[in-house]
Amino acid sequence: MTTTAAAQRSERRRIACIQFDSKHADVAGNIETVLSLVNELIPKNDSESIDLVVLPELALTGYVFKDRDEIDPHLEDPCNFVPPAIPSPAQSASTFDAVCKASSASSQQPSLMLAAHLAQRLRCHVVIGFPELGSRQLSRDFAGVTTGPIDPPFDARPEDVQSSEARIESGADSDGQDCAFNSAALLTPDGSIKHIFRKHFLFETDEVWASEGSGFEAINLPGLGNVCVAICMDLNPFRFRTAFESCELASFCVEKEIDLLIMPMAWLLPNDEKDKLSEHDSSKPAPSLSTINYWAMRCLPFFDPEHPAARSSASSIQQRRVVYLVANNRTGTESDSTFAGSSCVLEMKSRQRPLLIDSLGASEQACLAATLPALETV
Repeated sequence: MTTTAAAQRSERRRIACIQFDSKHADVAGNIETVLSLVNELIPKNDSESIDLVVLPELALTGYVFKDRDEIDPHLEDPCNFVPPAIPSPAQSASTFDAVCKASSASSQQPSLMLAAHLAQRLRCHVVIGFPELGSRQLSRDFAGVTTGPIDPPFDARPEDVQSSEARIESGADSDGQDCAFNSAALLTPDGSIKHIFRKHFLFETDEVWASEGSGFEAINLPGLGNVCVAICMDLNPFRFRTAFESCELASFCVEKEIDLLIMPMAWLLPNDEKDKLSEHDSSKPAPSLSTINYWAMRCLPFFDPEHPAARSSASSIQQRRVVYLVANNRTGTESDSTFAGSSCVLEMKSRQRPLLIDSLGASEQACLAATLPALETV
């Protein structure tokens, strides 16, 4: 008996992470690098089809900017984005590359345009990190495409910070279109924008140009489950000042019964590991296991039933829930920053140690494709 393509896709979830060295402000060059890696994902048959592609934080621009003026030319306004026309299924790979390069590089929204082309080509959802221009009140209508229902953002900052920021914003033009955000766009298989997620906890490198996003968010995607998209520093304690065990992001995910935590990243390599990069066989670059272990520990509520967030949500359903962390980090060096790469997929279950499904090396430019079980109805 022949298994249909739809049945094959319902039996698993295929997740791909594109890890590469994003060159500073070289949008055209970074587009070429991404496309060269994406060619590995073009399915030869239905069993190889992809359900989700994730690209790193600020994927096409690089991450280190000295101030708002330097990043200004690269800001993209999603409200002005118009998806490209859906190509013919018979379009060749070479034609796709040429069309994608030309339209993305010439677009005012190159990150969104590239992601839309990839979504259409692979018939999957795509998450890409990009620098956003917009108002503090995120529009839910992008070029006439309205996003599905989504709860209001959850502000996970300490109460004293929330109160202080509220006073500042009350005296500012909160409806102005002059704010910049470190954001991640979620695009649907037809190339339209489903939602924009904004980095809630800023790292010091972001603070020189970006405004804080208003909070963590979750959204349901059929076939993928309840999804939270967060960005790099969002996984850390707020400004490194809150208690480590608070695990703000993971606690939010437990409350929202998240199935996939998707994280575009520009995570730094620990200083004591920088010298080790040159010691490894370049043909088999090793991941930064200390970095992966740290990411796992920041997801403690997913697998430790004694964590306060897990106890407050304790139920037979929660105890059986399987959560996956999809961490897509960039690699390479920019300015004085060396990035950890080590993109990975982690499986987490209550009362079990996190399981590393697969990972890339710290210095590797490659595409990781992981197959996860189909979404369970618990």
